Parts: sequence; C-alpha cells; structure tokens
Amino acid sequence: AYEMLRSLGGLGDVYKRQNDTSKKILTLLDNKTLTEKNLRQEIAILGESIELAESNLRKAAGQINNFKKIAVDQSSSELSNFQLATHTQVLIDSLETEIKKYPIKVNNKIPTDLRVNSYISDYQQILSNLILNALHHGFNKNQQGIINIEAKENEDSIHLTVSDNGKGIDSDMIKHIYTPFFTSTSRSKGPGLGLSIVYNLVKQRFGGDISVQSEPGSGTCFILDLPKIRPKDYQI
Repeated sequence: AYEMLRSLGGLGDVYKRQNDTSKKILTLLDNKTLTEKNLRQEIAILGESIELAESNLRKAAGQINNFKKIAVDQSSSELSNFQLATHTQVLIDSLETEIKKYPIKVNNKIPTDLRVNSYISDYQQILSNLILNALHHGFNKNQQGIINIEAKENEDSIHLTVSDNGKGIDSDMIKHIYTPFFTSTSRSKGPGLGLSIVYNLVKQRFGGDISVQSEPGSGTCFILDLPKIRPKDYQI
C-alpha cells in the first residue's frame, strides 16, 4: 500500500513541475525574452514530467491489480481447487515492495499443473509468512541470497518447500520457532507470531504436516506436505 501511495503521491510533484514550467514559459513570453533555446528546454522538461507521470500511473495500476487479486482470494470463505503456481506468483508480486528492500531473489519454481483443494487465503498466508520470515530473519545484514519455492506432486498430497541459502538456524533455537511470540531478532520485524500461524494453518486448516531442516551457515528449508483434498474434519 505504501508503494502505491508513493507512486500516486509522485503525481503531485509532477503536476507542480509542469505548472512551474508553464508559468515560466508565460513569463518569458510576457517579457518578450522567450528564445527558441528557452522553449526547447522547457518543452523537454514537460516531456520528462509526462513520462514520469505515466510511469507512476503504470506502477500504481499494477499494484492495484495485485491488491485486487489478493483481496478477492482472501474474501473467499469457500473451498476451491486452485493452481499453486498462479497464486504463488500473485502473492510474490504483492510482496514486491518488501522484497526490494533486501538483496534477495524470490523464485517461484512450482509447476503450473499442480493444484490443491483448500482455502486460497490460507495458502497465501502460509507462503507470505514463510517468505517474510526468510527475508527478516534468514540472512545476515546485506547478505545476498535466494529464496526458492518448489513443489512436487505425490499420490495424495503436494510436497511444498520454501528454502533459502541464508545463515541457517541454531539447533537450540530451532525447537522454539513455532512458539508464539518467539523471535530471533527485534520486535520491529513483528511480534514473533509468523511461524506459529504457519504451523497452525498447515496442521489445522490443511490437515497437513510441516517440518524444517537447517544448520548454521547452510540455509533453511521448510517442508510442507499438504493434502490435495482438505480433510473435512480439519478446521480452526
């Protein structure tokens, strides 16, 4: 939302620049000091302003479309048979502003034919929390890295992994990662509920399983086994 507001807010600066340029041209005309060189310079400024305005509008339109997709998905309380790759990419795109703050690349490697029968909003909440957890806690400051989201199909379930090549998790800490309000960094990155929410959604809403593999210096991999068809007796 902040990025969208910044894009739209930039239009105010563009308008002011165009208004100032128009006034300057009129002043030069009134003073009979307008030369061809002056006019070309001011027209160039106007052209740059128009290009900037168009760029900001395109960015805002793209962000609004992503928000609309997320809102539609999260407003649905019905079970649906949805394509994992598509909704994974929509979620990644919605996190673009936060992802850009880090020298981290997020890769969606999920095959386009994989589908699961559950709540789209639950899936996106799980994925969002795992990506943000990796961004905020998985790497040392200014460390370059990657986050890979992959999936393969088993007979009755989807085997989903969210892995990174970051700093890894200490063995003493890993036993606490699903504990509510536990965090390895400052509270400025959140209250420490992200992985607790993931655990409960996977277990109670999907009827699935989650595990983690990690060693200090060797990155972290969250492994989710999600039933293709959500068990009817699982619900928060």
